[in-house]
Amino acid sequence: MQTITNIFTDANPWFLGCFGYSFQLLDTSAPVDITLTRGNSPVAKARGVQSGFKLRQQKPFDGVIIENAGIGSSVTIFVGSEVDAEYTRIAGLVDTRIKSAKTLLNKPMLNVAQNTETLLCAANDGRARLIVWNNGTADVYIGAPGLAIADAAIKLAAGDQWIEETAAACAWIVIHNNAAAQAIKVQEALY
Repeated sequence: MQTITNIFTDANPWFLGCFGYSFQLLDTSAPVDITLTRGNSPVAKARGVQSGFKLRQQKPFDGVIIENAGIGSSVTIFVGSEVDAEYTRIAGLVDTRIKSAKTLLNKPMLNVAQNTETLLCAANDGRARLIVWNNGTADVYIGAPGLAIADAAIKLAAGDQWIEETAAACAWIVIHNNAAAQAIKVQEALY
């Protein structure tokens, strides 16, 4: 298998002697004409094809001719020497860096009364991370607005901390059923 690039400096066809069963036009700046040959005889032709064009042969070809690319055009091809060879390519650049938060917001301590749904933070698409610390003496429960203790999936014991990154942009509330008010500390990391 091989990937080959040619920059056309004139209007002449590109003749390439190469053995293969599969051909793919990976990149071209303009539509081109493709001819696959075997023993200098055409076995397959395609006219005006663009990037992504694929062609497979049951019998191998031994030459490729690319025409009408235009002066200054760049053409990249893939030739597979096996019957089931294929080249999957995604064009463009992908930035895989994690976007960092730019601001850390320390919110004032919340005193949460018994059985009172208290807003930890409103929905904010600019929030990268939410950190909740139970600074109280009893269990508290955090979740979406409308949360009932019986339905809570996130329970924080006294001294526990919860760091939310997956649903950090959502609105979050806290609730508890202890007679004493509970102190909750919230910190937000914002983009």
